Amino acid sequence: MISNLRVKEILMAIDNKQNLEIKDDIKDVCKIFMEQSLIHQLYSVFNVEYLKKYYLSGVLVRQYQDETMEEIKNIFNENQIDFVLLKGSFIKRFYPEHFLRLMGDIDILIRDKDLNFACELLQKHNFKKGYEWIHHVEFKKNNIELELHHKLFSTQYSWNSYFNNPWDNVVSINKHEYEFSPLYCYMYLLGHLAKHMLGDGAGLRPFIDFYYLLKEYKIDYEVLWNETKAIGLDKFFNSVLNVIDYLFEYAPIPYKKIEHFEAYMQHIIQSGVHGHSKESNYYANRMAGKRESRFKFYWHALFPNREIMRKNYPYLNKHPILFPIARIQRIFRCIFVKGKDVKMIRDSSEQASKLKDLYDEIGLIK
Repeated sequence: MISNLRVKEILMAIDNKQNLEIKDDIKDVCKIFMEQSLIHQLYSVFNVEYLKKYYLSGVLVRQYQDETMEEIKNIFNENQIDFVLLKGSFIKRFYPEHFLRLMGDIDILIRDKDLNFACELLQKHNFKKGYEWIHHVEFKKNNIELELHHKLFSTQYSWNSYFNNPWDNVVSINKHEYEFSPLYCYMYLLGHLAKHMLGDGAGLRPFIDFYYLLKEYKIDYEVLWNETKAIGLDKFFNSVLNVIDYLFEYAPIPYKKIEHFEAYMQHIIQSGVHGHSKESNYYANRMAGKRESRFKFYWHALFPNREIMRKNYPYLNKHPILFPIARIQRIFRCIFVKGKDVKMIRDSSEQASKLKDLYDEIGLIK
């Protein structure tokens, strides 16, 4: 794995539009940036031909996503459906070049009352409907994926109540398009990042998002600190500021340095986009954020609560009577399909034990 300093050097070069010399570690650099879904950015730093294909691919994907997003916006505006662009769909506008912020999918929030109508409209426009999760419905058109949200979070976190009424925190942009107020945008981005850290893991991209948001939105930082403290994410926000200052030497908000910073950076780099790089054990990430034994973790993995079951088996949302069948399906999947995951859980205790000190310091152990 490349060093924290090497990652910092490259990200600062991308941000400052500088070129760097090719070094012997270029294969490792490409591997890490591929796992972080940032490899398309390397061509602007290492101007070599074999990286150009990633750059062109990034531009092309960005164009297809933007065209699809404009189509969705037109559909909703014409049919008087209020909407808010979420995550990368919104944050990309703050990047020096839009294509630098690729998205795994398009995320859009609508009002809960408009969900059925919006789904019907999208299907009429040849969007293929996929799974219906607790907080969003999946669609796909021309290989571009859409997550149509009617709630911001599905899993229960201590800060969830703060995000129960997102439409009380929006400002009108154009027709039926809205965006979150600057303060609420900060808080949602923080809550979403914390969700990933407590789940499978989080890589560099959401921290880069935060950097560009800090540069764009100047707000009363004392109010922001108070909001993060009120929902128990002030320590985590402090850790985010540590990372941003290290990577980009940008610190508009005073913060306290964390003790396990080097380990924190390595954990972020090792995680990949959402904790699924080859070197990442996402079960260790999940265990690190919980105050429970490995036995309890096994038990909850095999017999999750009804909310998680509905998330993993969406048909339960419409047919709850099938819950016993879903339980059997879950057990068979864990035994016969998820054998690799069982090994990862078995091997995760030592790593999770080390991560607990870090997670405790950044305020994410619940």
